[in-house]
Amino acid sequence: METDAIVRLTADCPLLDPEVIDRVVEAFKRASFDYVSNTIDRSYPDGLDAEVFSFHALERAMNEAEWKSEREHVTAYIWKHPERFRLGQVIDSCNHSQMRWTVDRPEDLEFVRGVYRHLAGRPACLETVLAVIADNEELSAINAGIERNEGYRKSIAEDLATAARGDAL
Repeated sequence: METDAIVRLTADCPLLDPEVIDRVVEAFKRASFDYVSNTIDRSYPDGLDAEVFSFHALERAMNEAEWKSEREHVTAYIWKHPERFRLGQVIDSCNHSQMRWTVDRPEDLEFVRGVYRHLAGRPACLETVLAVIADNEELSAINAGIERNEGYRKSIAEDLATAARGDAL
């Protein structure tokens, strides 16, 4: 069996929206892309990340990536090389990129738990979570000010330190 496309969702994103994922998948299917996401030019909250890429692109990244960070952060090699891959992106009509809905720190978990308490059984989707936050503004303050992608930035710093020492990447 040959795989045409891989959808990447991460476990630190408990508020994922199936409609957002579908938009990314549809964009991938509509055109001849190697990779499509809603993470290159950010408009969605951090935590609604969806990526779709070809098996061929993943295989090429596996064979060509040299930095540890490009292996740890699975698709970094692909989106860092637009000259080698056909990249597509999905951008929302409203910019909510300043919001943080991912779970990397205790404050993030507190935020998500607060959102779920207010959802009262309703499904977590972009519009519903935005409404919960609008009605409960204190939720946004819980994890405000945390830098986006700090884990990736840490990995890059480790790669640079390794290279500066002359160690193998």
